[in-house]
Amino acid sequence: GSRRGRRFQRASFDVALHLLVGRLGQSWFQQAQGPAHHQAAAGQQRAQHRALPGHVVHQMRGHAVHVDVLLKRGHVVRLHGGGGRHQRAAGALLQVAVVIVATSASGYQQNEQNKFFHENAGWDNEPQKYPNPRHHASCPTGPPAWLLLVHGPLAARWLFLSELAVEFVFTPAFLPMLNANSLLAPIEVHGHRGCRGLRPENTLPAFLHALELGVDVLELDVVISADKQVVVSHEPWLNPAICLDPTGKPIPAGGSARFNLYEMPYHLIRACDCGLLRHPDFPGQLSQPAHKPLLAEVFAAVEAACQRLRRPPVRYAVELKSSPAGDGRHHPFPSEFLALVVAEIGAASLMARTHLLCFDARILRLAHQQNRALATCLLLEDGQPWTQHIGRLGFVPTTLGPAFRSVTPAAVQELRTAYPTLRLVPWTVNSVPDMRRLLGLGLDGLTTDYPDRLISLLVE
Repeated sequence: GSRRGRRFQRASFDVALHLLVGRLGQSWFQQAQGPAHHQAAAGQQRAQHRALPGHVVHQMRGHAVHVDVLLKRGHVVRLHGGGGRHQRAAGALLQVAVVIVATSASGYQQNEQNKFFHENAGWDNEPQKYPNPRHHASCPTGPPAWLLLVHGPLAARWLFLSELAVEFVFTPAFLPMLNANSLLAPIEVHGHRGCRGLRPENTLPAFLHALELGVDVLELDVVISADKQVVVSHEPWLNPAICLDPTGKPIPAGGSARFNLYEMPYHLIRACDCGLLRHPDFPGQLSQPAHKPLLAEVFAAVEAACQRLRRPPVRYAVELKSSPAGDGRHHPFPSEFLALVVAEIGAASLMARTHLLCFDARILRLAHQQNRALATCLLLEDGQPWTQHIGRLGFVPTTLGPAFRSVTPAAVQELRTAYPTLRLVPWTVNSVPDMRRLLGLGLDGLTTDYPDRLISLLVE
């Protein structure tokens, strides 16, 4: 109740509020900034690293502390405590805030993109300005934040409890409201067949352009050739709408049966151009020569491009085009089909970054039986309840991929209640109004032919 106590309370609340802003700011650049912005600075000198989004610059002079949290495009959230004798409490709290934010930052390795940030963002450590080593926040290492609650001064304990409130009360309460139009939404951008609305589907140009746009996941489809090669293609035949025959001539309507990829050796498949004919449903698609690549070829080209672009490694969503009706006619039986695909993923050392997608539950059950660590996604396109499909599957996959028109608030709530850890990534969302609607439902990702639209919406 004293004057000093009231000042302390006001300063404490002010710092806790700033900490909330800082934490939300970190969610901003970590979850939705996209890799395109901070990938460019990865190979620069340390001085340039200081300009990375989310980088924290701190300095202390006496009891004055300044903490700058750099966000995108030069915007800064500044936490500051004055040097006056009545603001010493604020200065002490800010010192603890630096430690807590630093400790929180050290845990941001939930995926490859966060690991990339953590390894490339530098901190300005200036020990000579910290006469007390306990005040020196040496990110990324530092004292566990919970120690502050047990051993720290009253200010430290109060701020630690504020941090818990930010983590478990404020953030969960605010994020659902901000999902629709905010960069805080932890939404993944999945490029459908690369970026089918912009480049020829399932081709190297589509995948490489999607990388430049900043997608988190490349979605692609695979079939098997006559010589047991894993080929990237949506149909197990040549689609007359987008492909030419091996001689460069158009395929007549209804003539696709003559070009069953499961009966063609890969060298013949590769001779067929599938990029010069613009897809009739995507008038903005840029036509260019392109062939149906091997899965191994896609892996090699994409991984090299990630290095060249200095962007975080991308993840892969590989759909096996399997159905009971196609067994032995358009593709191998499930055991052989799965073995061929998994062998290619393993050879590229990309198992940890790959999801296996399929409408065919037989493929997913087999994958789950053989390797429970392998991420799987059940694709759905009918109107039956999602939970019924999961029950028939016999296990809970990593991800559920329903057609986006079946996604409603009630369906999402039912799924989250029954399977809280199940990821939800609908397909294929192409219109901005639909994207806006779905962003407000707390999904884990959206699959789209137009990743540029979704990324623009998130940046907006």
